[in-house]
Amino acid sequence: MNKLARISMFSMFILCLLCGISFAGTTGKIAGRVTVDGDPLPGAVVIIMGTNLGANTNEQGHYSIDNVPVGTYTVQTKMMGFRHATQYRVRSVLDSTTNVDFEFGVSYASSDIRTLKTTSDKLLHTSITPHIEAVIEPNTNLIYCCTFQLAWTGLQSKIIKAPILLETNPTDAAKLNKHSFTGKDIDPDCYVAIAGQLTEALLQQINDSLQVKFGTDAPLKVDEPIDQFMKTFFSYSYLYRDLRFPEKYDKKIDHPILFQTNATYHDVKAFGIPSYDKGSMRALGKQLRILYYNSDDDFALQLMTKTPKDELILAKITPQLTLAKTIQKVNDAIDMDNYTSLMDKDILEIPYLDFDIEHNFTQFLNKHLLNRGWTEYFISKAFQKIHFQMNESGVILKSESRVRAIGGIDKNTRQPRKFVFDKPYLIELRKKGSRNPYFAMWVANPELLVEY
Repeated sequence: MNKLARISMFSMFILCLLCGISFAGTTGKIAGRVTVDGDPLPGAVVIIMGTNLGANTNEQGHYSIDNVPVGTYTVQTKMMGFRHATQYRVRSVLDSTTNVDFEFGVSYASSDIRTLKTTSDKLLHTSITPHIEAVIEPNTNLIYCCTFQLAWTGLQSKIIKAPILLETNPTDAAKLNKHSFTGKDIDPDCYVAIAGQLTEALLQQINDSLQVKFGTDAPLKVDEPIDQFMKTFFSYSYLYRDLRFPEKYDKKIDHPILFQTNATYHDVKAFGIPSYDKGSMRALGKQLRILYYNSDDDFALQLMTKTPKDELILAKITPQLTLAKTIQKVNDAIDMDNYTSLMDKDILEIPYLDFDIEHNFTQFLNKHLLNRGWTEYFISKAFQKIHFQMNESGVILKSESRVRAIGGIDKNTRQPRKFVFDKPYLIELRKKGSRNPYFAMWVANPELLVEY
């Protein structure tokens, strides 16, 4: 080989090496196995939501998705006869394989919907708000339920007896202090709201009230740890509503709704009326009111339930800046006394919803109160749980919220603590900031102690 050829080959080697260095380390791999009742499920589709990346499972149920850009994703698997299974907050790690397995139960009938049980931190595209003035972000679900406002109001009106002032002045606190929603906005038969100093008696009062009002539909026993030394105040609220349709809608819509987010479409399961027939579906027609219709993308409906005290309204509308402004726009457009009905061949398709989400309002946690006489206290809990279900039978809503303020020493119950080294103990001497002592002693007997 002549000198020129050797130089050329060496140059190509260096170029390939540099290219390898340039492009290495930009992606990862997501792989795993899909099973049903422990057995492999071949032919299932596994996709990374929001991308064009995906794979099918092989005969052993295994799949592998290569060249996944580093980041956090929602991964979903689909298979005919099963509800979609979804994993949230899946990370693609640099030059590594992230294992994501899916386990289906037995195949379900079209009417079976499994509740999505999760915590809000695992959801990439859903936010929980304590008030309706929250901004609607593009392509993001936004959920509000009044129970947190009721719990906040209990702390404010029954305990502190003034607007709640917190360090760093979070804007959500100011909006909750406005009391935009009060107990007057809801049927008293469907909620419990109690606040006071946290004691066994208060917890008993809460549980008794829940049992009296809701019976077997009451939540499991409400319990909170009681600190015998620190004075703690607790505000609790619970809401339960079961709104059933007089007649069930059709649960046999044989195609999915292609739910659009940006330029992507997602198959979702739906119920409703495939094609309205006034002759055979008169009863169904009577339980639906068209409040207004401007186009297929701008309308509002009221679904009548067996509970006349409540209104169930669904509106397809371009969102406004905030949830409150969007609600206001719909309310301004409808006239509850001037509605129309379904006509022959009209189509109704409503996505199923069934979720159970737990959320912590971290913007309030560990914030000290600034109210006069309350500066020793801080918010130690700001929690909400929302279970919402909408299907062909109606709507079920269950929600509870807990707000807890702790900090003051309870002079009535406090017992003096004893720091008496009358049993074996440890002594350490160490440089400030170091975890390694320069002297340590475990004292196990009185041999070296000074005799009295």
